[in-house]
Amino acid sequence: HKLANGENVPQNSFMGTPEELLKIEIEKINDCLKVLSKHIILGGGCLSEQFIDGYEEEHQDIDFFIDTQPLEYVFSNIDVTGLGDGYEEKPEYYFILESFGFKSNHNRTGEDSHYLENNNIQTIFRKEYGNTTVELIFVYGFKTNFDLAFREYYYNGDTIFYTEAAEKDRKNKEISVKSFASPFSTLLRIEEFKKRYPLTINEFSREQLMKYIKVNFFENPEQLVKKFSLTKKYNDHKDVVLSLTNEIISLPISPFENELLS
Repeated sequence: HKLANGENVPQNSFMGTPEELLKIEIEKINDCLKVLSKHIILGGGCLSEQFIDGYEEEHQDIDFFIDTQPLEYVFSNIDVTGLGDGYEEKPEYYFILESFGFKSNHNRTGEDSHYLENNNIQTIFRKEYGNTTVELIFVYGFKTNFDLAFREYYYNGDTIFYTEAAEKDRKNKEISVKSFASPFSTLLRIEEFKKRYPLTINEFSREQLMKYIKVNFFENPEQLVKKFSLTKKYNDHKDVVLSLTNEIISLPISPFENELLS
């Protein structure tokens, strides 16, 4: 904990030396980190892949979900005055994570931004450790909604828990769509996962996702391709975008489906 401009810790209502004030702030940060450790949950691919029979590859991403509700209280006791430009406009835990080299995607745009909002995700901090990417995903109230059911396995340092949909997919050895929050990204993720995992695709849920796209987003083929191009996965799957677009356009939509999916 040091000031960005190298100056002494600013005085406040406690009339102590700068060194005493700094010690108090450091103790507050340590207390906050202890609280933080109780509200971290491991999830995502690094955990769900442990339950896929026949898959033994090492996962390159580690996702930790952190409930921001308790953080709002504990971090409010930290004084960030004088820590440099911008800290007063950010949640207090930003400057701690940034000091450890984590970078925030606070300004993410496009479909991925919609996905964050739909899942109550406030921001994601990311840091590379060699070939492994660690993500700290800050979720308000820990209300997440993975797009694919088989990803919904979690570990809180004590217990592994999962959704009924995730366990159903594990038993059936398949991948099914659970959420339409980021439909274009999800379609590209399915293309990636069906090559990576020894799992079948639940074609009914995949077709419903494509019909959802056609009902809500289709104007012309070029417009659909543009939607795909705004996703994070686009550059890795350019070769399948045109075939996916044609498949979406060719799907028949009944009046009932049109009303249900709109």
